[in-house]
Amino acid sequence: MCYYLARSLTQNLNSFEEKVNVLKNFVHKDIHPIEGYDTKTDNTSMRTLISGIGWCDQQARAFVQLASHIGITARLVYLYTDSGVSTHSI
Repeated sequence: MCYYLARSLTQNLNSFEEKVNVLKNFVHKDIHPIEGYDTKTDNTSMRTLISGIGWCDQQARAFVQLASHIGITARLVYLYTDSGVSTHSI
């Protein structure tokens, strides 16, 4: 399903930038964190896309998965504080 979703979102686009922006906007618009909802860090991208619920980790994983299906290499990056705690991912 991720393959078909990624392809359908970007099928009429030619440039790398257009494809990245469409996927970014899709994830930003359709996946939101909900207070009190237990999102497990091992959530699959498919579950995140179906539920529409996810924090920054799940949003980034969904984007990486969608991008990979249209030939764009992407990766999840954790941002750490000086104390070594990861408070955000992109």
